[in-house]
Amino acid sequence: MTKNERAMRVAIAVAIATSQMACSGDEPEDDPLDPALLAEIAQQGGSASGSDYAGSWSFGFSQRDCDCPTLEFGGEPLELCGLVGGTLAVDASQSDGYFAVTFPDQNVLTGPIDADGHFILVGNRDLATAAGPLQQISRIDGDFADASTGMGDAAQRLVGSLADQQIDCRWSGALTAMR
Repeated sequence: MTKNERAMRVAIAVAIATSQMACSGDEPEDDPLDPALLAEIAQQGGSASGSDYAGSWSFGFSQRDCDCPTLEFGGEPLELCGLVGGTLAVDASQSDGYFAVTFPDQNVLTGPIDADGHFILVGNRDLATAAGPLQQISRIDGDFADASTGMGDAAQRLVGSLADQQIDCRWSGALTAMR
């Protein structure tokens, strides 16, 4: 191999390596509330067996961040960030790695649960009304410390329109779970 051929190969190798490094940082992060991703997660089963986490729970939600607007609805302000939070009594079902939680408004989140108590719950709900089409996309990533306590992260996205205003906003917060 001549000196020029070697120099050309080195230049090509450096160009390829440099372009790969430049592109690696350009990849967008996956959106944890992407509806396609949530549909995938909802189909997955985890490694847990039995029904240790089935039954009645108290799920408490506290807000960390929210970029949802306050809307004018019927002459009254409607603060979308204030609609999520507080403590709710929920019913949980568990069967061979699948976990489902039913909320008081009959919203059901489903997903995998593992033998170590880690779970992911997801849901995509149509909240369309006469005031407009609205989609609620929800996700909870959590861990049960034992059969009676747990904690995690919760997130929700509202997409659509309400009271003639376009909405695409997110709420995120913490979950505490107790029996």
